[in-house]
Amino acid sequence: IYGYISLMKSEDDANARYDLTCVVLALAAYQAEQGEYPTELVILVPKYISELPIDRFNGKPLQYSLTKNRYLLYSSGRNGKDDEGEADDVVVRYEEEAPEDSEEEPFEQGEERN
Repeated sequence: IYGYISLMKSEDDANARYDLTCVVLALAAYQAEQGEYPTELVILVPKYISELPIDRFNGKPLQYSLTKNRYLLYSSGRNGKDDEGEADDVVVRYEEEAPEDSEEEPFEQGEERN
């Protein structure tokens, strides 16, 4: 039974990563056309993605936050809680290289998010 439970957890994580990957591709297509990332994921529908995937772990929308040159996209993970991209959340962090005069710091583990 332990092996089966472990396999199911792996499948859940893989499905969440697949959903995030679909959104990442839509974000990249939007950015290529518009020159910037959208402020909200709903802007991607229907031109860049037919519908936004729902977080498989809590049934809510995926979490997305955007700053000047980076975004954070994540699913709540197996615990079903929004841990702001930490703990067991399934996370994609994307960061463009910031201009040298930028005051924005790179992502760091445990960093507070707005």
